[in-house]
Amino acid sequence: MRARVTTLVAIGTLLGTLAFISTAAGSATTPTVPKCSTGALSMSVGPLDGTVGTFYYPLVFTNDTTKSCTLAGTPNVRADTAINSMGGPLVGRPARVVNNARTGYGRVVVLAPRGHASANYGVVDTGNYPVAMCYPKTAQSVSVNLQGRMYWAKLRFTVCTTTASTTISGVVPGRTGLVSARNAG
Repeated sequence: MRARVTTLVAIGTLLGTLAFISTAAGSATTPTVPKCSTGALSMSVGPLDGTVGTFYYPLVFTNDTTKSCTLAGTPNVRADTAINSMGGPLVGRPARVVNNARTGYGRVVVLAPRGHASANYGVVDTGNYPVAMCYPKTAQSVSVNLQGRMYWAKLRFTVCTTTASTTISGVVPGRTGLVSARNAG
């Protein structure tokens, strides 16, 4: 009986200590990093990477401020016919969202000053579709909407006009649009 009481007292003491540690850790204030503001980011198109039948262009977002900020989500991307600025007629359907281990899920990414996050824009070769299902047309650029901000970049490629022949992934850290082993967790 004495051993049981001693054990219960020891367990009670341990639980009390853990509760104190948990409360103490929870009371420390951790700084929150704000969402990247409208003017904080610029966008560019990274180097082409391809597989059989699909070409991938990383859309690279750069924090142009002197303070860290966060970026998250999956951009809305449309092919565009504009050559010199945003606002040309759109071509084809919006990019289909793909969320898999290769491209990422659009989790929150903290961008240090001059830091980068990216999303993979996939362009399927229009030759993979029957002409009657695709009706290909050349795009001159992409219009991108992320976190309520519009971006535009020159990018010449062919897109189907009647079927979604492009894909987009969520943002991930870095410039490649791919989840690396280091930041996959």
